[in-house]
Amino acid sequence: MISARTNEELKEISEHLYYELTMLIETSKLRSEDRARNNAFLESFCIHARVMRDFLFNIMGHPDDAFAIDFFDDHTEWKKYIRGKSEVLSQVNGRVNKEIVHLSYRRLKATPEEKFWDQATICREINEIFKRFLELVSEEKICEELKEIKHVLAR
Repeated sequence: MISARTNEELKEISEHLYYELTMLIETSKLRSEDRARNNAFLESFCIHARVMRDFLFNIMGHPDDAFAIDFFDDHTEWKKYIRGKSEVLSQVNGRVNKEIVHLSYRRLKATPEEKFWDQATICREINEIFKRFLELVSEEKICEELKEIKHVLAR
């Protein structure tokens, strides 16, 4: 069951949402010739991608997890919108689990092509869905930074 959150709670958590979105976008651009640094940039991107993907698509989890659906009084429209994930976004959590946050034997079998993270596509697809979230969400539930983005996108 989805528990109702107050507008104040939603506004406060939206400040953290803004951070996650910003980090996703900024880390998608970072590259380095140094292998360790480049891996750190990629891992950071992947963690933020997973957070944003879970926020946008999940409708339940731990009682203190925040989801996009929390921001809507009528969950029907958001549930309809997020019904299908792209193949790329569908793979994010499994890949983060097996390739980054767990030491897995799957790593031994992955080809160079399978190890490639299409950061541009992941970022673009998350941004498209997030844009729809901002179009639908009430401004009384989001922080000032997200309101500014919403106004820019509405132009």
